[in-house]
Amino acid sequence: MDPVGANAAMTEKLGLPFPLLSDPDSKGAVRPFGLWDETEEISRVATVVLAPDGREVFRYTGVDYADRATEDEVLAALAARDLPPRKPVSGVRARAAPAPSERAETRHELAVYMRGVRSSSKALYERTGDAGTLRVWEMAARYYAALAGS
Repeated sequence: MDPVGANAAMTEKLGLPFPLLSDPDSKGAVRPFGLWDETEEISRVATVVLAPDGREVFRYTGVDYADRATEDEVLAALAARDLPPRKPVSGVRARAAPAPSERAETRHELAVYMRGVRSSSKALYERTGDAGTLRVWEMAARYYAALAGS
């Protein structure tokens, strides 16, 4: 739901090789895909993969902001479909001028944060054995490794 410029800044900061969808009013994709959280009045964290004909071929909806589809899950869903690249549709801007929001963290701050998430979720997992906590630990470890390695 972040504005186009904030997503462009995140894409640039993290060196993402793909654009991020921006739906600030939640009416273009968030609500139509059933991802609006009425209680929190915000979009649920989700990954939705669409086939070129618009059919949904993969969906992962997280339970909170730290619960994300892994890259292996998304790539496996794409590989199983043998989908050709899709050309941008009308109204979609592949690039926008970066305009970080006031709450955007620097790359260094993100690395420090993810190091903390990695450490705390590891400790919680080792105490509880909870599968959701394991997923957070693995996500944080991948994220931290990517940030610290660049």
